[in-house]
Amino acid sequence: MIKSVHIFKKKNLNSVKHLYIVSKKVQDNFLNYFPNVNQLSIRHHFKTLVDSITATLHHVISLRQLEKLVIECGDFPMEDLIKLLRFTSNVHTLE
Repeated sequence: MIKSVHIFKKKNLNSVKHLYIVSKKVQDNFLNYFPNVNQLSIRHHFKTLVDSITATLHHVISLRQLEKLVIECGDFPMEDLIKLLRFTSNVHTLE
């Protein structure tokens, strides 16, 4: 199940299992937290204003809960991928 979430609309965030990030810039003050996400897909290598990608994602989802990580961009830095994998110990599928 994939749900789109807009910053200005309140949704039942507990029902979201797959978070798909397509933006090239993610706001560090994004206040929505998705407690039950177990799959993360990233379409573009996104920029953050202050924090690292890992720190920003940690404010949005539980990285330890992820089971599947899909990186759909060829220019995602290897250093960021390694940092992300360090915090996602339950990932069993990497695409």
